[in-house]
Amino acid sequence: MDIWDSEWEKFNYRFLKRQVLKISCDLRKHQLYSHIKKLSSTPARSVKLLDVGCGCALITLTLAKTFPIKLYLIDTSHEALKLAEANAKLTGVDNVEVKYGNVLKIPYPGEFFDVVYCGGVLEHLSGNDRYVSFEEMLRVTRKGGTVFVHVPNSACPPATLGKTLAKLLKLWPFGLEIPYSRMEAASIIKRLENIQSARIEVAGDSNFLLSLMWLPPLIFFNFTTLEIPMRKLLGAINIPIMDECCGEWLSIVISK
Repeated sequence: MDIWDSEWEKFNYRFLKRQVLKISCDLRKHQLYSHIKKLSSTPARSVKLLDVGCGCALITLTLAKTFPIKLYLIDTSHEALKLAEANAKLTGVDNVEVKYGNVLKIPYPGEFFDVVYCGGVLEHLSGNDRYVSFEEMLRVTRKGGTVFVHVPNSACPPATLGKTLAKLLKLWPFGLEIPYSRMEAASIIKRLENIQSARIEVAGDSNFLLSLMWLPPLIFFNFTTLEIPMRKLLGAINIPIMDECCGEWLSIVISK
């Protein structure tokens, strides 16, 4: 069993029975929310949304429950795909297609999707694959469509320090992870073709205090029943100056 099958199997065991999809996430802060809401408001508009490296598909399944979209989920972990299918049934979302697929070779034709979303995936790539992943997501995005990417922010000290400590103590379960800087993201965007616009910013649903969950003693709340209450508490407290530069996640939005 590979590393991601192992981790998603644990995730399934720990969280599915707690009905993780009932967690009240404030998706209105997520960049995808307002975009999908706007697209879905057009009469007779059928929005195709691809979730690349979907994992449990919490965010996109919640959106599919809220808005009339056709959802496509791909992942390289068979355990993640089983979890995504189970969660689709749990939420009553039936307008969904689940398929094995890699961000470096997405199993769909060019210009097929209105929106492509990829969250918490590309940081596990290295070298030229980091560029190729963006190129491939743009390939399957129609003209006028948008790609949304969430990756860890290298300018977030608590997350960077906490993950480094976990790796040194051999407690880090997720293999290779290389956070993105704004400079690297801008360099990748500069190489891409057929782009109408692009922006790089700290994700709207990410704040600085949430990154403290990677440091002792808060890290010990992760993967326990106390994790969600702690994240809700910290996520409700904003420090604008710190959030805008040092939030845990970068949001990269590219319009084709």
